[in-house]
Amino acid sequence: MRIEKLREKMAELGVGSALIMTDENIRYYSRFSGSSSQLLVTSGEVMLFTDSRYTELAENETECTVVETKSQDRYPAIFGHVKNGRLGVDLAGIPYTAYKDIRAHISETDIVDISDAIEAQRIVKDEEELALIAKGARHNDELFAHLRGLIRPGITETD
Repeated sequence: MRIEKLREKMAELGVGSALIMTDENIRYYSRFSGSSSQLLVTSGEVMLFTDSRYTELAENETECTVVETKSQDRYPAIFGHVKNGRLGVDLAGIPYTAYKDIRAHISETDIVDISDAIEAQRIVKDEEELALIAKGARHNDELFAHLRGLIRPGITETD
């Protein structure tokens, strides 16, 4: 559902592919908990580009097509799959060196910053996120109830 909403926004913005670069956004769209990776979303595919340290983790945590690459081969591999010239990128939070790597493969005029669209989608919580927030609140309530039984006058923070 998250990917479908992203694809709707991609169509609205006229981009054929979206390159997700930040760990938190990759986790949001794919459930991948590793780092040093990129997620490419096209109209028909979701590909996670990572190195050998994370390949098994990515295959276990995601439903993405996992593409194992070495760092020096990463961007050529990604751009071998980019569709429709225009590319949406979550530019907020990526280092300038990553932007330069992207620019080595695509014209600046074909890069569309989709950071605001991703943030707008993430602000509205879906059912899964609401369930996790409720579960966290229940755990906090249980923990606090337990701690109330331990707290009494004269007890120190160390105790």
